[in-house]
Amino acid sequence: MLTNKFEKYLIKRMKQKAADDYISRIKTLEMHYGDIDDYYDKDRCQSLLLEFEYTADDERLKRKPLHKIPIRVGSNIRKATSNYRSYIRKYVKFRNETATQTSQTNNIKNDVNKNLTTEKLRYWFVPCDEWFDIEAAFRDFSKLEWWQTQFLMGMKNGDIVYIYKTLPIGEIKYKGRITETRIPYSKLKIDDREYGKKVSGREYNDKDLFFEFEFDKALPKSQITMEMLKSWGLPYFQSRELPEEIAQRIAEAYLLDNDNNDLISRITKPSAPEGKKKEYYTTTYERNPKNRQDCIRLQGTICKVCGFNFYQTYGELGKDFIEVHHKKPLYSLDEEIVINPAEDLVAVCSNCHHMLHRNKDEILTIEDLIKLISK
Repeated sequence: MLTNKFEKYLIKRMKQKAADDYISRIKTLEMHYGDIDDYYDKDRCQSLLLEFEYTADDERLKRKPLHKIPIRVGSNIRKATSNYRSYIRKYVKFRNETATQTSQTNNIKNDVNKNLTTEKLRYWFVPCDEWFDIEAAFRDFSKLEWWQTQFLMGMKNGDIVYIYKTLPIGEIKYKGRITETRIPYSKLKIDDREYGKKVSGREYNDKDLFFEFEFDKALPKSQITMEMLKSWGLPYFQSRELPEEIAQRIAEAYLLDNDNNDLISRITKPSAPEGKKKEYYTTTYERNPKNRQDCIRLQGTICKVCGFNFYQTYGELGKDFIEVHHKKPLYSLDEEIVINPAEDLVAVCSNCHHMLHRNKDEILTIEDLIKLISK
């Protein structure tokens, strides 16, 4: 444990007595498991947290906890175990934030050492409501001036802006380049009110700032839809800076759409028929839905490998959803066996489940996959 740094981190956030308790508990944990930093370096302490899972069903059935730390007689096992999970999570949070600060410090040092004089190009997502006829506006103007909301204050000259046409179109349709930012309302030069089918109703003044951008390219062929952007990880559809990996995907679509039409035609041209009916015979292995239900009750719906939560990502659609992995594949068994949901089954997300079974002849263990994604 990085005791001194952890103590300083805690004292900024809680009283000394509470900080001392955290440090004491981590030291107790290390007596039984070894250096907690080894677990952090291995898998961000995910394997250690698995040791400290103890559900309401475990408590009701009076099961022994998985972890090695002795609990005092008469103490609430579930509460004590949960407390240790909190101590571990707090240490992980400390290490994560420390790593981020160190990385930021290193980045600043690198910038100074390299004597950088230019800023990195940034990419912006800006929706255009259906009532504004941007197509006609771009036919008449090479540039437009739009409201620079609080989410767009990081814009600078030269940045790229992608214009998303809202439903019923629901696609990114235009690419532009920022030519001026933070323009006061009284300094606007372009009057594009005639292209709006309705008036916004907002009263602007010089406290409101605007950005100017010039038309670069349209995207007539490739479709970058709302569903596609969500699948790439765009969390919400309002004006905002785009994460670099999403901006890269959009840029690739523009490259294909405008500069390599032959490639697009080859990809989209029908070439390999599918859908022919075939009959075949195989062996299936019966699964007991009660085992699945018991596994989920015991382990919850968060992936035990990567921590993915369907509900957090998909909302109500993903509520209570998780896949259940058999540690020993059913097809490897010669006869029917009794399954212990606590020991033989693991709750995992779809991606991790596929990776566990990627090589049919050598199924990965949960521990192996945790190590793999932690490298």
